[in-house]
Amino acid sequence: MWKTTLKAIIVSFLLITNLYASSVAEIAGLQLPLIEGAVAIKSSAESAAGQAKILSYSVNKPVEEVVAFYQAFLQENNFITIGNGAIGGLDVAVKKDTAMFSLKIFAQAGKTVVQFIW
Repeated sequence: MWKTTLKAIIVSFLLITNLYASSVAEIAGLQLPLIEGAVAIKSSAESAAGQAKILSYSVNKPVEEVVAFYQAFLQENNFITIGNGAIGGLDVAVKKDTAMFSLKIFAQAGKTVVQFIW
């Protein structure tokens, strides 16, 4: 428990000083940080109901570290989240003002995938 709290404090500090975010992505009209080392792996996908926008990034960091980074960012910036931390990842609906999107973080092929869907 204390390790998770310590990680959240460290990630919060790094977010504030903007040392941990390497760049930003525009998601549903919002500028969101990309964790350092994130590499784009997919840009969009089509759904049966129409065009869904999906941005996926892969990063060589533990899932827990990436989850802590995004949870700290969302909390610090007053985003509303609905959902839970899936075992070994994160799967939440996110809302700020009129913007809404889904955030999924999971392990795949030895890497961590961050996926924004709107």
